[in-house]
Amino acid sequence: MALKLSKKAATATKTTTHKDQGKVISEETSQENVEIPEEVSPEISASPELCRVGFEASYTHNLGDFKSTRIAISLSVPCEYGEIDQIADYAETWVDGRLSKCVSDIVNGN
Repeated sequence: MALKLSKKAATATKTTTHKDQGKVISEETSQENVEIPEEVSPEISASPELCRVGFEASYTHNLGDFKSTRIAISLSVPCEYGEIDQIADYAETWVDGRLSKCVSDIVNGN
């Protein structure tokens, strides 16, 4: 009998880099654990058949005067081989949503 885990956790990483004339003047990285909804992946068995699906997207915003800010968001999710496509679609949607919020904050000056 395979051991069943009821929740699946993913790791999200956000990196913000500020540059002035091509030189990095500051960089911030944060990580958080993200729970994958059960409707995306109901449960995961503890077996050696696990894979890891990752998705990353980034945006660079020109601040003018040779300055820019770059935000990169990534999500890495453990899953079973048969769930790769479903988890990849979820990871892409999650990253795009999070990146859109960050881009909106930068563009609107928040």
